[in-house]
Amino acid sequence: MNQHPDKIDYYYQLSDAYILAENIPSAIEVLNRLEKRIGIQEATSLQKQRLWTALGKEDQAKKEIERLAETMPQEQKYNAILAEMCMKEHNYKQAKQYYDNILKYHPNDEYIHFSLAEYYKQTGDSKNAYESLKTGLQQSTMECRSKLQILAASYSTEEFYHSKSKEAFELMDIVMQTCDGDPAAALFYGDVLMRQEKYKEAMDYFELKYDDENYSKAYKQYRKEWVEEHIGWIVFVILALFMIKLVPYKYSNHINIPFTSSILIIAPSYKIWYSGILYFSTCRSQLKFSTL
Repeated sequence: MNQHPDKIDYYYQLSDAYILAENIPSAIEVLNRLEKRIGIQEATSLQKQRLWTALGKEDQAKKEIERLAETMPQEQKYNAILAEMCMKEHNYKQAKQYYDNILKYHPNDEYIHFSLAEYYKQTGDSKNAYESLKTGLQQSTMECRSKLQILAASYSTEEFYHSKSKEAFELMDIVMQTCDGDPAAALFYGDVLMRQEKYKEAMDYFELKYDDENYSKAYKQYRKEWVEEHIGWIVFVILALFMIKLVPYKYSNHINIPFTSSILIIAPSYKIWYSGILYFSTCRSQLKFSTL
């Protein structure tokens, strides 16, 4: 190496040899000599960072990344690495500074908003955590499945469906604005709508996913809800048709009552008629999916 100081590969080879010999300090020294010749470079600094970490000297490892971040402030990954290190150390103030540096150069990057959401969550600022998560999910460049994974990871099951269901469902609505038509998103959103008791809307999304099991569940609930909402009219119609049956034959002008009406007339109890609705609606639901 002394005879060919310009041969960069020789420095790396010698450093690797020291690593194999478990002589980490000498490996770092070789890389320092290389850095004096070619300046601060990503490959060299990252290798030294890993070696310092192997020695248990986290402060020295962090300094290597800091030098990279100072040399190339436009590169967000170095600030991201430093922010992550600070978050692990619970040094939230310094972590925020690194996140702000990323936001300065890459304001439209969705991942910085998700990182900020986690930062605000850990520091107890739920309002800003929600706003950062919302901003990130509004970006159209991210894949739908990634958005779903991030959203699911941001809330526990209890939070998503109970204690923070309002904001979680609002974020799910935002996801669907850019993911409408995606099968995985449709299935997830259908479940959300079922939890909100929006059965008619849930049916549409389960139909898109060809999920006949959940579609049938949504349809059953929607059918029950519809009958309960219209039970007054159902009873009224039954009574009206029953009264028609009582009209003397000579005044009926020989009216032929349709087959469907006759079924209602001979079943004056709305409970019996309601059971008929449930039966025929179930048949309809099963027929719908048998033809898909």
